[in-house]
Amino acid sequence: MVIFIAGTPCADHTKRMQFAFLKKPAGWGLIGIIIVCVVWGGITLFSRENKGVTSSLPEQEIVQTAQNESAAVEDGTEWLTYQDDKNGYRIQYPSNWSMKVAASEPTFTSPRTTSKIQQINIRIRSLGRRSPAEAQTLWTDTFQCAPGQKGAEWLEQHPTSKWKPFPLRKEVFGDNTYCMLDDSLGGYNESPTSDLDTFVRKFVIYSSENNEITISFTVIYHNANGYIPTEADYAPEWERLKQMLTSFSFLVSARQ
Repeated sequence: MVIFIAGTPCADHTKRMQFAFLKKPAGWGLIGIIIVCVVWGGITLFSRENKGVTSSLPEQEIVQTAQNESAAVEDGTEWLTYQDDKNGYRIQYPSNWSMKVAASEPTFTSPRTTSKIQQINIRIRSLGRRSPAEAQTLWTDTFQCAPGQKGAEWLEQHPTSKWKPFPLRKEVFGDNTYCMLDDSLGGYNESPTSDLDTFVRKFVIYSSENNEITISFTVIYHNANGYIPTEADYAPEWERLKQMLTSFSFLVSARQ
């Protein structure tokens, strides 16, 4: 007995096929038709039973949505605020960076390290009040962001010298203008046999009362085989530095 499933193409032609069966002898042609009808009916029933189970989003869209959600979590950064009432300033820093204070000087350390970079940190120092006239007599005139009197004399006597710190240029982040210095001292001085070296950029800013604040960006690295870090090596931390320099502000009481 052959059973035809309602709603399938085979059911629509039941009578026609029955007449065909009477006129033609049974054979492979008839068997083939029966197999096709049974298979088609099974597929139809399976599709009906599973209707509504599949997602309303195409597979590609589902994957892309998951990737976007993951990226949003990874890129989301919570910021904390450090405030120094004594020296009159506040600054924001990433919550996943560690922070410790020694002698009223906070140091913020990145959680990221590599086989060549031991540590990247940002340190803040308050050097007190300093007049523009006084700055001109020092190694570096951070008001003008140029060599001071001592620095200019040294450069004149030693034109090929790479004395440090060396004023590079003025940098503006948000409402803040800094004098950026190269202060890579060429040695971490941890021990005579240490292969650690430092890459340092200092950013100096003054309050309206000429209170000098220095924010140092330091990369401590292994100089084995002549390695020197490139911008790509500390790019994530450099971006955080720029955000921190933008968030920096003097307290109102420090400006009065």
